[in-house]
Amino acid sequence: MIRLKYRPIGLRPAALLVMGVVALVVGSANVDAFTSSNQKATHPAWSVQASAPPCGDLNGDGAVNVFDAITLLQIIVGIVSPDATQNARADLDQNQSVNVFDAITLLQIIVGLIPPGDVVCGAVTTPPVIDLLDASDTGPSNADDVTSDTTPTLSVTANAGVLVRLFVDTLLVGQATTSASGVAEFTTSVLADGIRTFTAEADDDETTTPADPLDVVVDTALPTTVIAAPGEGGGVFPATRLVGSFDGTGSDRESASYRFGALADIPLIFGPNTGAFSQPLDLTGVSAGAQVLTVTVADLAGNQLIDTVNVDVTLQLPFSVAAQTPLSGAVDVGVTFRPQVFFSVPVDATTLTDANFFAEAGGQVLPATIVPANDGLFAWLFFADPMPSSAVVEVTVNGTAITPAGGGPFLDADGDGQPGGVLIYSFSTVSVEPLPNTSLTGVIVDPGPDLDPMTDDDFDSDTGDFLLPIEGVEVSLIGLAGSVFTNANGEFVLSPVPGGEVKLEVNGMTATAPPADFYFPEMVIAVDVQPGTDQNFPMPGMRHMYLPRIPTAILNNVVPSETTMIVSDDVSAPDLTPAERLVLTIEIQPNSLIGPNGESLTGVQQIGI
Repeated sequence: MIRLKYRPIGLRPAALLVMGVVALVVGSANVDAFTSSNQKATHPAWSVQASAPPCGDLNGDGAVNVFDAITLLQIIVGIVSPDATQNARADLDQNQSVNVFDAITLLQIIVGLIPPGDVVCGAVTTPPVIDLLDASDTGPSNADDVTSDTTPTLSVTANAGVLVRLFVDTLLVGQATTSASGVAEFTTSVLADGIRTFTAEADDDETTTPADPLDVVVDTALPTTVIAAPGEGGGVFPATRLVGSFDGTGSDRESASYRFGALADIPLIFGPNTGAFSQPLDLTGVSAGAQVLTVTVADLAGNQLIDTVNVDVTLQLPFSVAAQTPLSGAVDVGVTFRPQVFFSVPVDATTLTDANFFAEAGGQVLPATIVPANDGLFAWLFFADPMPSSAVVEVTVNGTAITPAGGGPFLDADGDGQPGGVLIYSFSTVSVEPLPNTSLTGVIVDPGPDLDPMTDDDFDSDTGDFLLPIEGVEVSLIGLAGSVFTNANGEFVLSPVPGGEVKLEVNGMTATAPPADFYFPEMVIAVDVQPGTDQNFPMPGMRHMYLPRIPTAILNNVVPSETTMIVSDDVSAPDLTPAERLVLTIEIQPNSLIGPNGESLTGVQQIGI
């Protein structure tokens, strides 16, 4: 088929366009001279088949006539905004635009100088598409364009039989004519690691059509790993954690696992942004004694690093009390504190009862719920009521009936190396008895958008006024009934209050109107209250107290029934280095979240660092 722009008839294009405009004017005034209401004109240039609308038929009536010329002129001067079909049928020179040359060609068709069948319109070359072949896309996915292949093969798909060229970082890789299926393949020379940008173009002798660029990550570097614990030659016991981090170097992290000896690999959960991991080692099937702990990490390109640590495995630890809180002899302990006992190996929670794990004050047992940890490594006492103030509280752990998970000797509670025994430790609580003429006052304020206290966005240096008081903050003393809320000026007054050290609870979560995308946290601070005065403030010598703005972006949705690793990033820890952020993580084990009364939480929670 012949492709024509216009046929020379001895006139310049501009003159021909003027002639066409005259013809259009005449045609618009004498419509009946070209066509009737019931029958198409019989000029050969207008004869078409209904199944194949000809080029230049912009009205969709199956004919190429003066009406199409009028529409084309209106498109060129901007009176008509064409649809896709009109664009294709009006582009008679296939240069992907509708202009004066298309008008000239259309006039030549109308006056019979060009047979309509000799013109091909809208057959613009299909934009080529670049793809990295599956065989060259290494790693776990063959569709992520990340590879360790330094001489990858790529395909360029376009119209059949057109010349295509492939470039990498603007350098020509090669050129070839596409096959009958419209595909040409190219293998590159050796590429350096990094992001390589591929571009392509298709040339059909009429137009050159570019492809959308394709970025391919070339990564031949092995990942790196740091194993912080256990160390070389160190001991591994039940509940010992594997702690460390890894980096994918040239591409993102993909997977991490560990194994003992020839046992099966066990997946490691790691932070997606930091690669940090901290996971209890599974000793199922592991023999006691010298073992090789193997850690394997991989990146998206498929590069794999294997690291090993020689360890000494002990499968059975003595069942004893590892620690307790508060420390024995502690003073000024808050009356809502929950004593906690830690075990060397997981406890059988069913053997913990109010007969062998309890607290008492003044000879009276304090009613409490025993709440064991999900992994059995510690247990709390959740008191039904606050502990008495200014009291000595004794916690008793009687090991003669407490056994480890899976069975075994009784708990060595007193640490004498023998099963059984009793541990008793004590502490004293703060006073929560209000004193006459004693109050605690303050102003809760916002540090402003710069997050920095005592700067221009929150503090007027001329007047001494705080520009951003926080209204609606709930303020209370732990262990003392009742609370107050800050007013529009951020002010609060608690009166009367106890003397000595008290625990001031400031709940920013109740603030009336926190800034968008931020919230104010709940904070507890120790305040030394002087009896008989109203000059007691949250901070020594300062009536005001700042509540920091916390970005809501740090919060992660946590499903209590699933393991979740929360990692710090540049939003939650902007002042830490990337290396420091690697070790600031929280791993939340399944079914380990509990509420304020010791109940197991089931709904989605939001937690952040």
